[in-house]
Amino acid sequence: MFDHTLGGPRQIWIAGGIGIAPFLGWLTHPVAAPPRTDLFYCAPTAEDAPFLPELTAAAAHRPELRLHPTFSRSHGRLTAERIQAEAGPITPDTHVFLCGPASMIENLTRALHRQGVPRQHLHAEHFAFR
Repeated sequence: MFDHTLGGPRQIWIAGGIGIAPFLGWLTHPVAAPPRTDLFYCAPTAEDAPFLPELTAAAAHRPELRLHPTFSRSHGRLTAERIQAEAGPITPDTHVFLCGPASMIENLTRALHRQGVPRQHLHAEHFAFR
């Protein structure tokens, strides 16, 4: 049920590492992105973000999409405060989609809920190696 079309017109997408995969798929779908979408692509360094060129190109051609590359070795880990500083105020109608390491999802889900995002507007895709 990780489907951005279930969210509202204001969305924040957060990808950690290979967690960018579903968002790449969404960007190639005919109904690409809601009217206002901020995408945070988290990786240790730019060299660890192999899809950064494709995402940069997509953002250049889609005015509704704002890309926020976040590199933990130089910027620190992504926080709810940083999300708000870069994406603007998080309102109760904002939907947040997260895909990445479990610890990132758990920490950001808790922090975003404390910032006012209702639990039903927090959508996560968990992945794990078996």
